[in-house]
Amino acid sequence: MIQLSLGLGLDLRMTNNLLSLSNNGMLYPKVKRDALLIYCIENHKSVYETNECLMEYRLELLD
Repeated sequence: MIQLSLGLGLDLRMTNNLLSLSNNGMLYPKVKRDALLIYCIENHKSVYETNECLMEYRLELLD
């Protein structure tokens, strides 16, 4: 769902709505990986750029 959100260029509110509708947990800024995903969404990063950021911090990549 995160990849879809990034691909569609959704903002954080719409991303959390999409996650909620698909029975996935919303992004929580106190979780390190979620905080980085929020940063990438708010800065309009691509899936590739987001995975690079996740890799840099040694966090689980997007599938």
